Amino acid sequence: MQIKELKPTEILTTKDFPVHNLNTLKIYFKICKEGHQKILPPTPVIPLSIGLPLLKSKDKKSRAYNQRLINWLDKNKNIKYMLVDGNHKTTALTLAHKKIHAMILTTNKDIKEVQALIKKGGDFWNI
Repeated sequence: MQIKELKPTEILTTKDFPVHNLNTLKIYFKICKEGHQKILPPTPVIPLSIGLPLLKSKDKKSRAYNQRLINWLDKNKNIKYMLVDGNHKTTALTLAHKKIHAMILTTNKDIKEVQALIKKGGDFWNI
């Protein structure tokens, strides 16, 4: 697993708005705006090459969706990662003009390591 500072424009999110909890966004934004974003754990992302959200179905609607997505990505070559979790955090960081402290998950081993840290209340800051 790699830790990296990413530009918000490098990450594809599946649904940013509306955010699930406006109060959580406000808290994260205040933390980020005041320059304390390092207290937040890294945001999990996967390389787009691993998690490209194409539909497997071959019907006309699915093919049209896949083609629109591929065309959009061709025009947005800066996108390299897909968000796994952390919409509130990434939205707050973006609004505060900060980079996103991300953990790049590339293998099942990486995912299991993160799951183990979550289960035991792990220390994400020292990954």
